[in-house]
Amino acid sequence: MVNVRGLDSADLLRALYAAAMPVGMGYLQYQRGELGREQALEEVKHQYILDKDDGFECIYFEYFLGRRIKVDVLSIDGEIDCYRFDRFYGQGAADKAIEAFIKENG
Repeated sequence: MVNVRGLDSADLLRALYAAAMPVGMGYLQYQRGELGREQALEEVKHQYILDKDDGFECIYFEYFLGRRIKVDVLSIDGEIDCYRFDRFYGQGAADKAIEAFIKENG
């Protein structure tokens, strides 16, 4: 679990997107550069899932613009599970990406 207190889902997506790389056929969707806040907000809004029967909520990104993310960016108690991100990019990669994003964006 990674502490993400103070960051909303759009900023989490931006942080992980910045650290992620295109994979496989993802090169066909790959876009260079940073993910803008407005675009991230729109994507998070469209990705939101609420299962009304059991109260389950998530904002899960498998791949985004060709980059492998595999994280639910809806934090529970200020933490998110980044196991799948770290498994691909290396242990602690999500934490480093989030720390770098906070340093750069305040």
